[in-house]
Amino acid sequence: KGKANGRWYSRKCDLSALAGGWIDRITLVTRGPKPKADGPGVLNLYVDNIRFTLPPSSKARR
Repeated sequence: KGKANGRWYSRKCDLSALAGGWIDRITLVTRGPKPKADGPGVLNLYVDNIRFTLPPSSKARR
């Protein structure tokens, strides 16, 4: 079983290295189960409340 079986699992990513640039796409990637001998595996992926926040000192337009 994975880290999020039966519960929400959150992640935070620091995007400060991209400061001053543009983000035009975010891609979510996960590793699925290994295919079974009799066919492909099953993967259910639920994503909720994706949020991007600016630091308090940011002068970017909100």
